[in-house]
Amino acid sequence: MAIILIVAEKADSELYRSLSLTKENIEGCSFNEAKDFINQGHFNLTVLDCGLEVGRGMEVLRELKTTYSSMPIIFVTSISSNDIALKAFRTGARDFFKKPLNVFELQETIKGILAVKRSSKEIRSHFKGIISSPVKFPAKATPFRFANLSETIRYIERNLSNRITLDKIAEEAHISKSHFYKLFKRRTGKSLSKFVTAMRIEKAKELFQRDNLSISMAAIDVGFSDYIIFTKHFKKITGMTPAAYKRSFKVSDVRV
Repeated sequence: MAIILIVAEKADSELYRSLSLTKENIEGCSFNEAKDFINQGHFNLTVLDCGLEVGRGMEVLRELKTTYSSMPIIFVTSISSNDIALKAFRTGARDFFKKPLNVFELQETIKGILAVKRSSKEIRSHFKGIISSPVKFPAKATPFRFANLSETIRYIERNLSNRITLDKIAEEAHISKSHFYKLFKRRTGKSLSKFVTAMRIEKAKELFQRDNLSISMAAIDVGFSDYIIFTKHFKKITGMTPAAYKRSFKVSDVRV
């Protein structure tokens, strides 16, 4: 029997009492108890519900993944943000849910992760941003048990320089476009197009901090064919033009 740990404050923990997991044993603790609690026994999966305390949630996520790198962790938050989702995956989260939580969907995700662990004895290392190996979605997926969100994010990140469409990702995930759109927005709080745009701007920021690229080349590298559109989205998301952002990191030779 698998043992699932729910890390959540008391006000939030009530939500998880409705989980119907007859073949699994569910235990719960608060954030303050998490580290000591998990040392008392072996857990097959953790649901980490940080509510509005994202910083605290990330800290606990980091501690758990440092000590138990192979344990899947589902990160749950009340705040919708691309940065939070990406940071959670890069810190080691297996999946991500934004509240209000669909308990049935969470339940099916838990079952799917545990089924994979049982069948393949999977060991997962930390998510490290863009990856070099191909990302493949499962051959079949139901509307609720589709490719976990981390695989979707990795697929997007691998293809930022290419045209990314809802049709293509839904096809890769083997579910209908309408189902994928609803699930993605419910899980992340954003539409696919807005999420992809924010990821592209985040990647452009990384390029400006690390490389002395021209603004035009950075725009192309992250999937924008139009410099003006890139600048518009960059300023809307960051509050700064690309040139001003580059100057803020003292990168010389700003070229367009």
